[in-house]
Amino acid sequence: MTPPANSLSAPSGSSTYSIEGASITPCSSIPLSDRGFRFGMHFFETVAIRNSRWLYYQEHLQILFASACSASFSAPPDTERTLLSLPSLFPLHEGIARIFWTAGDGSPSSPPSLGRIFFSLSEEPLPASPPSPKLRTHPTPIAPPLPGKKTGNYWTNTLACLDSQKNGFDDALLFNSHGFLVGSCFGNVFVKIGETWTTPPASDGAREGVTRRWLLERSFARVASIPTSSLTNSSALLIANSRTGPCLATCLDDRLFPPPENPAFLETLWREYSF
Repeated sequence: MTPPANSLSAPSGSSTYSIEGASITPCSSIPLSDRGFRFGMHFFETVAIRNSRWLYYQEHLQILFASACSASFSAPPDTERTLLSLPSLFPLHEGIARIFWTAGDGSPSSPPSLGRIFFSLSEEPLPASPPSPKLRTHPTPIAPPLPGKKTGNYWTNTLACLDSQKNGFDDALLFNSHGFLVGSCFGNVFVKIGETWTTPPASDGAREGVTRRWLLERSFARVASIPTSSLTNSSALLIANSRTGPCLATCLDDRLFPPPENPAFLETLWREYSF
């Protein structure tokens, strides 16, 4: 969308900005008093940019606002209008935009205050074809603080990913304390057992992301809990996030998956999402 005349303009010389109502200001730091920094109390969305298009941008904003509303976060008037204007104000051919909405200042037990919103732009190449990650089962259960939401509490996921990479894998499958699949370190997971694809519910910890929603709207999978034991019967695993799109894993631990029965369909699915 094009912002109305005499309304908004994009500052130059920075790739990180703060948004306060209709104001967009370059910034290089976050106040140490902000609970998003101190305690990880923030929500975020990651937006892929291809061919100068911010993919599924309005859908990302819908999820961000719903998450913020669920935690009673607030923002100044005109914030939504300003966020909607970012693609026209910040043209980028290819890369990633990240938007963060913090809880603002206060103690851990303080009620939500007027939060802060930041966004960053990174010019970087995106996958030209579906990646083929190698997956490992992470041995330690995790406990997402707000199941279904994308929050700043990613240290556990990062450690799990680093541990997997040290062992020759790209990513890890994460499980909650009840033994049900949550997802991968940085994406949602779809498991094929027999002829049926299944993805975990948000109540088990799956993130309610744009790519997951896109696949579910196309009746690609059903939503149901996936216990650890059922993965031994899986014939395929698909990882989905906004940066890579939906992509098939090549293996889980020491088990190689067979070639897909319909590779053309999955390739078409990836291209339809990514382009």
